[in-house]
Amino acid sequence: MPIPRQSTPITVVPSAGLPAKVDVNRSNANLAVARYRGRYFLVFRTAKWQIADDNTRLYVMSSRDQVHWRYEGAFHYRRDLREPRFLVWHKHLYLYFAQLGQNAAAFQPGGELVTRYRASGRWTKPVKAMPQPDFIACAFKVHDDHAYMTGYNGGGGTFTPNPPPKHAYWMTSSDALHWRPVHQDKPILYRGQ
Repeated sequence: MPIPRQSTPITVVPSAGLPAKVDVNRSNANLAVARYRGRYFLVFRTAKWQIADDNTRLYVMSSRDQVHWRYEGAFHYRRDLREPRFLVWHKHLYLYFAQLGQNAAAFQPGGELVTRYRASGRWTKPVKAMPQPDFIACAFKVHDDHAYMTGYNGGGGTFTPNPPPKHAYWMTSSDALHWRPVHQDKPILYRGQ
């Protein structure tokens, strides 16, 4: 059996291989990577600050060699955007991301959005992925051809003296757009901080 090896790291953001449409700012984080149609897809958040920033952009790029990147789209809503996540399922690529507020001193979840990749640089119009207005997805997985997601809500009071409890969920979907609890009799897996 081959022994795993680690290659030399490649700096992607910033780098000379980025598309001209990608305007990298000072704070680059919150990324996700997926393999789709023979390409590596990368989404990352760029803003002036790591704290909430109303000039935040999420850029999506793809590459065959992880050096030369093709522009695949950008998302900008004049509010903070974070926690981008990909889901490759039933031959489609979905991108989920959380909207947050504009106040750098507060945590203001504004809902989870989802969009589907259509073609190079083209995505469906992002729509709300969860009924809870403050939901934030943490991870997406496919197991035995079923889509699963973990996430939480209740984070809006995180920076208050007596924050309300957060609720953690384990969800499933039949279309990647509408999510329901895996166990209907126990929709919330955990309550607390």
